[in-house]
Amino acid sequence: MAEKERFLWHLRRIMKKNPLIYKIYHTLNNFLYWKILVVIKTFIYKNFLKFPSDGLNTSEKRTEKIIVSLTSYPARIDDVPYAILSMLRQTMKPDKIILWLGTGKFPDDKLPEIFDRVKASGVEIKFREDLGPHTKYFYAVQEYPDDIVITVDDDHIYDRNLIERLYKSYKNHPGCVQALTVSRITFDDNGNMNKYVDWEYAYAGNPGSTSHEYIAFGIGGVLYPPHSLPPETFNLEAMKRLSPRNDDIWLKFMEIMNGTKVTAAASSTQLAGSYIYGCSAEFALRNTNDRQGENQIQLDAILNEYPALADIIRKDSGVIKVAQ
Repeated sequence: MAEKERFLWHLRRIMKKNPLIYKIYHTLNNFLYWKILVVIKTFIYKNFLKFPSDGLNTSEKRTEKIIVSLTSYPARIDDVPYAILSMLRQTMKPDKIILWLGTGKFPDDKLPEIFDRVKASGVEIKFREDLGPHTKYFYAVQEYPDDIVITVDDDHIYDRNLIERLYKSYKNHPGCVQALTVSRITFDDNGNMNKYVDWEYAYAGNPGSTSHEYIAFGIGGVLYPPHSLPPETFNLEAMKRLSPRNDDIWLKFMEIMNGTKVTAAASSTQLAGSYIYGCSAEFALRNTNDRQGENQIQLDAILNEYPALADIIRKDSGVIKVAQ
């Protein structure tokens, strides 16, 4: 890692332990570095771009279809069309885009008028039991087990080459989950897994490498190859009990259970898109999880349930556990 990146990583690590300082840092960072660009991009998407009629693949025959899957909820429903629009403008067209919405979240399943244009572009909207952040992968992976599923977040406008970049990485590492944004799970000098807040956030080193120590984050888009997740992934009782509010951690340990590594498809400092400006509750879930320590609670619960999985990461990282 470059010296500047190492300094910034340590600075973030210190600040994450103080939620107030961390929030101030993020606010300043947003305004100083890319807020203006975010405002401009959001304005263009909302006022000038139309939903294309040719945003899905209809000409190329693929052995494995590419399914883009995402979810949303009422507070963000006015913004998610623009995340979808960015997926309809990809250099490599998906075969399907499916928006999964929670049954009962919307009265009579009625959505804002803009969704008439969303559906006219070929996007499918399906109502299922709401599983929080897990909704975006849970149904798609099961209903399309032999296809590629790419999950994206509902609060981002993604770069036009997102699918192409993930797919190229997949062709080089076909058995691995592909992610443009990863963190690296780290260990202390005794070989004990560090706390969640002490992992190497937004890992910047060795793009193109694969490892069990990488954890994929949905913020940058994640590609799941066919059969890359084990049946335990869909154990609703276990998922709701152990990790109801963090799909990234749950999926990470399910991947390990299946022997599936993660590819750092790019340096995580290279953003795959930008937030939709003004998107409701922009940082709500992340801040709540960090402030209340929910991420660590859910991580501990998973490790207690499946203790052998930590050893697999440790072995892949070359870490030696010191007897205590």
